[in-house]
Formats: sequence, C-alpha cells, structure tokens
Amino acid sequence: MNYSGGIRRGDKALLRAAIAAYVRSTRSELPALAHSGTGTHEGLLYVVLRGGGGGLLAVYRVRGHDGLLKRLRRWPVEAAR
Repeated sequence: MNYSGGIRRGDKALLRAAIAAYVRSTRSELPALAHSGTGTHEGLLYVVLRGGGGGLLAVYRVRGHDGLLKRLRRWPVEAAR
C-alpha cells in the first residue's frame, strides 16, 4: 500500500470522518493523528487509523466519487505494515 503515514491537506476531511465513525462504533482506544493517515492500494483509497503505539485500529475504504467511508472487516495486508 502506498501509505502516506501522515495527513495531507486534502485528506484531513477523510481522516476526521473516519475518526468520527470509529468513535461512534467503538469505545476502545482513540486513534492517534500522528500515526494515522491515508493510502492507496490497487487504485483504491484507504484511511488507516492507528493507536498511540502505532497498532492498527481500523481501515476504511473511500467509496467511489461520493467519498463515503466503508469500514473493512478484512483489509489489505499492506495496511498492517
């Protein structure tokens, strides 16, 4: 996965939306902005949320042109790296 590992200006809204969705769906560890970011894999855009220790919390795929987020139950292996 081509993972930015940080926040680009255009990705801030996607990252905020993913964090909001994650917080609404779970009461566990909060994502750390310093470790979260966006990435692409096989032409698809993903938002990767990581905790303070860098552990993977959730991966969301950005759907089509509408920008809706879909939380993945299984994500590309590259997202875990």
